[in-house]
Amino acid sequence: MKLLDGEKIEMELKPSKMAFIKHYSAAVLYLVSAYALWRLFNWPSFTSFASEIPISIGALYSIIFFALFALLGFLLSLEFISRIFLIANLLLAAFAIYLHTTVSMHPVLFFTLFSASCGILVFIAVTIYATTHTYYITNERIITKQSFISRRSREIFYEKISDISIEQSLLGRIFNFGSVIPVTQSGFGLGSSGTFAGAGAGAGKRGFFGVFGGGSKSTQEPRVRSYYQLFGVENPYAVKDLIVKHMHAHSPIPYLSSIEDKLERVS
Repeated sequence: MKLLDGEKIEMELKPSKMAFIKHYSAAVLYLVSAYALWRLFNWPSFTSFASEIPISIGALYSIIFFALFALLGFLLSLEFISRIFLIANLLLAAFAIYLHTTVSMHPVLFFTLFSASCGILVFIAVTIYATTHTYYITNERIITKQSFISRRSREIFYEKISDISIEQSLLGRIFNFGSVIPVTQSGFGLGSSGTFAGAGAGAGKRGFFGVFGGGSKSTQEPRVRSYYQLFGVENPYAVKDLIVKHMHAHSPIPYLSSIEDKLERVS
């Protein structure tokens, strides 16, 4: 990283591993699903039920596995507010079912091992991802860098910052870590949070009559990806204090006060 003339790094930060607890929960879900599949497929009542339905036992295992992975994808999409997890899980489930047709392994063992392997891989990926974030606070700017599969970076000069927000969960308050989000004058660092409400009613004996009404409200809140903020850093309030100190030093007010003092001396 190339520094500007006279620039000094005053703080180098990395996220706390505890800040990625939500990401690690995805790995836990896959491992729990593997255990649930193993217990379900070996449950005597399920075995007797499977022998009575008019489809093959292998097809039944595949249907249950696909439904479970679809449910996991839905839950992860809600947690991370992204449909990519649902799409990825559906593709993973389809790939697993196809792969099972090419190997000679009992479906109970195969689908259990596949789910557990997904959990282990997600755990490793999250651990690596957590180490790829680096944040620098210099006397001139804030620099955030992230290099996982692709590289991303952001540089914010103090005179461009209009506000500083801190997000700290209950776990963050206990272990003293949190996210520091610089909001620029252009609004970078803000995201939309919306709510929607609606109601509907109506059905008659001879026909249908319905009324529906709805409304929505959107607000701007500090929200940005982990590589564009100081995500999950330790001592977030000390970090904020240092940034605010440099914001004040780079604001026009100190310079105007200095010019005003010099003019008074001359006069």
